[in-house]
Amino acid sequence: MMNEQDHRRFRLHGLVNKDFLGDNDWVANAIEQQTNKAVSVRTIQAWLIEPSRKSSRNCPEWALKALEEYLQDSKNEEMILYRKKRYEDTFSRIKSPLEWSSEVRSNLAVAFATSQLEHDSRTLGKWQKEFGTGQGSQIYDLERRLQREITAHMKALSAIYKALDSSETFEEFREALKEQDRADRLVDYFVSEAKHVIEHSSEEFADNSTT
Repeated sequence: MMNEQDHRRFRLHGLVNKDFLGDNDWVANAIEQQTNKAVSVRTIQAWLIEPSRKSSRNCPEWALKALEEYLQDSKNEEMILYRKKRYEDTFSRIKSPLEWSSEVRSNLAVAFATSQLEHDSRTLGKWQKEFGTGQGSQIYDLERRLQREITAHMKALSAIYKALDSSETFEEFREALKEQDRADRLVDYFVSEAKHVIEHSSEEFADNSTT
C-alpha cells in the first residue's frame, strides 16, 4: 500500500510531467509565486527522485497545494498557454549543447550526481573488500583519477566529431566546438555542485523535513 510520502511523490510526478511539461524552473517559479517561499530546481529534483536513494527528500503538502492552486488560478491561463505553445514548437527539435546543459541544471543534475555517488561508493567498497581499507582507498583514488582523464579525452573527441558533423566552414567548426566545450563544462559544474551538497547534506539536502 502506498504511504503518504509515496502518494505525494506520485502526485508531484503527475503535476510536473503533465501540467508543467517537465519544466522544473516553471514548477519552482509557480511554487514561489503562490507561497513566497523560494524553492530551487534541485529541491524539485530531490522531491521526485526514488525514496531509496540518498538524494531523495520528502515533498511537502504545501508545495503540491501551491502547484494545484497555480493551475486553477485564471490569472495564470495566459502563461500556461504560452508555455504549452513554446513546448509544442520545440518538442521535436534537437536541443543545442547549451540547451542540453540547461536541461541538466533544471531537471537532471541530482539524478546524475546521485548515480555517480552510488557508483563511487560501490567502487570504493569493492576495492576495500579486496585489499583492505588503506590499500583499497589508494587503488580507488587511482582509478578515479584515471577515469577522469579518460572521460575528459572522450568528451573532447566527442565535441570535435559533433562540431565536424554540424559545420561547413572552419569558422563554424570553431564556434561549434567552443559551444560544445562550454556546455560540457556547465554540465560538469552542475553535476559536481549537486554531488557536493548531497554528499555533505547541505543546502537543499540539509534535512528531509516537509515543513
